[in-house]
Amino acid sequence: MTYKLPSSHLIGRLSRSDRPKIVFLVLYVIANSIFEYETCKAANHLHLMFQEFYLVPLILASFWFGLTGAVYASLFVSLVYFPFIIMNWNHFSVTDFCRVSCLTIYTAMTLLLGVLKDRDTAKQLRIRETESLASIGKALSAVAHDFKTPLIAIGGFSNIVARDLARCQCTEHGPSLEKLKIISTETGRLEVLVKDMLDFARPLKLDLRQEDLNQVVSRSVSVCEASTAARRLVARLCPCPLPMSIDSGRVEEALINLVSNALQASPENEKVFIRLYQAGRTAVIDITDHGSGIAEDKKAEVFTPFFTTRRDGSGLGLPIARKIIEAHAGGLHLLNNEDRGITARITLPLRTYRSREFPAGATACQVNL
Repeated sequence: MTYKLPSSHLIGRLSRSDRPKIVFLVLYVIANSIFEYETCKAANHLHLMFQEFYLVPLILASFWFGLTGAVYASLFVSLVYFPFIIMNWNHFSVTDFCRVSCLTIYTAMTLLLGVLKDRDTAKQLRIRETESLASIGKALSAVAHDFKTPLIAIGGFSNIVARDLARCQCTEHGPSLEKLKIISTETGRLEVLVKDMLDFARPLKLDLRQEDLNQVVSRSVSVCEASTAARRLVARLCPCPLPMSIDSGRVEEALINLVSNALQASPENEKVFIRLYQAGRTAVIDITDHGSGIAEDKKAEVFTPFFTTRRDGSGLGLPIARKIIEAHAGGLHLLNNEDRGITARITLPLRTYRSREFPAGATACQVNL
């Protein structure tokens, strides 16, 4: 799922179990500082000991709260300890140099520990997410296979019965025909859902071939434009060819899904813009709509299987699209527009692969599709 990894705890979002930890750290620093300030100036061995004791809250803050905790703890300790250094300053003596250098080293070490903690937390979250998705995929595969055959039978027999009733041309069969149409429509919707479930559950195998990304985007837009009555799509492709080894069918599937979402999210009189451009060694595809957008607290959930804000949505379109893009070593991100709506941004590295390998700003020009 492309969700947002919470690398650290933020002020205002602390759980109840975190508050005692913060109280302990604050009281520890204050108590240690009181002993530091009240100790006789000549007792250098005690001052050295209290100075070392500042390491304890710094290390604990890094392990408990990551980089954010490390930053706040370092600032707090510096604000408490720095006045002591100034009060006992002796023309940059050896003692002064040791105190300043220790404070600097402690801060750098704390920040490094915070970064490492955040990386480890993010790694653990990705592992848990992968395990969760694998379990969901197995369950979806079993359910979809069990549903597929009965749905095909229901849809097929309902269409046969509808045709037989239509041949009779009896007015009393009118309500029955309408009900059969509803059965056929809903069965078709369920068949699409089952297909999406199977696509999400199956391991993704890419058939990589050399393609111009301009042509892939152009074909995808043409398919989407054929399904909408008004010409609501405006495509701007890169003026230069963008050759790369991709599975064009899979990429088109992801693009069609994202463009369709953008069309459904935008009002009927609003256009959807698709822009392809090159940024260094990366190809970027922006799909911009003018809908109601996505709230910040929902962005982490939109890539969760079966999460949808649409009444008739399956909640699998975005997870499947992200799965396809990430299989090409790319990324899919949702960005809020300045005015309204969102931009689905696809990034793909401009590099080539051999046919069996699986890979874990230019000015735009107007094209007519």
